Amino acid sequence: MDYEYDYGTAFHEAYVAAQAVLDDYLASQDEIDAALVALQTAYNELEGHPFIGAEDAQILVNGEALAEGRDYVKDENNQMIVTAEYPDGAMLKSAELTYDEETLDGVTAEYDNGAIVVTKTTDESTGSITVSYTLTDAYDRETVITKTIRLVDGVVLINDFNFVYTNESGETIETSESVTYKPTVLSYSSLQLGINTYPEDAEAYTSISWSSSNSVLSVNSDGLVSMGRASISTSSYSASITCTITLTNGTTVSKTIPVTFSR
Repeated sequence: MDYEYDYGTAFHEAYVAAQAVLDDYLASQDEIDAALVALQTAYNELEGHPFIGAEDAQILVNGEALAEGRDYVKDENNQMIVTAEYPDGAMLKSAELTYDEETLDGVTAEYDNGAIVVTKTTDESTGSITVSYTLTDAYDRETVITKTIRLVDGVVLINDFNFVYTNESGETIETSESVTYKPTVLSYSSLQLGINTYPEDAEAYTSISWSSSNSVLSVNSDGLVSMGRASISTSSYSASITCTITLTNGTTVSKTIPVTFSR
């Protein structure tokens, strides 16, 4: 399946036929020779005929590639135009751009020559739609790209965030001050940090990173703070955990919170 359909299937058929001759202990030498020649010929024909996939297929808004986390400002008609494209030469049977009626939130949508015209109807600052681009290749393999797109009156950027975690009692806590965690066993315990961003209707951030001031309390790329081996003589360990988010305009917002694991 790494080759153009006709050449790939021809090789597969020759391979299956050769395997059948190999498994037939009554096959004559002429049959064996013919199967080998057919298989070698089909194999040689593969060269220069790679399969061209649609890995770079993408959804576009107003003619530009959809950017993760970005909101799109309505035009003078309260609209945005959603289209999709795949690479030239991609070996596809079909490519279809659709939307889910149930996901329409404060917008209407209609098809127009392969595009989806989205019109904002709500008085709220934000409306949204979920679209899917379904591609079926020559081997009947299906790829689906699904994205939720927000249509807004104007872009609102994140200007602040608070940290969120679940304490040892199972309560979800939001804070910007500090976190004290008392696990049942201190060594190799962990605490999941997250964030709530503000204002709530702000455009999503494009990336997030985490760092710790103390290697004993490390933090991974998902905000999971993990304790290493604790000393019997030490009752608590602390670190400054820093979270930095990058906004769609390239600016960043960063905050640091003291985190303590204690017995």
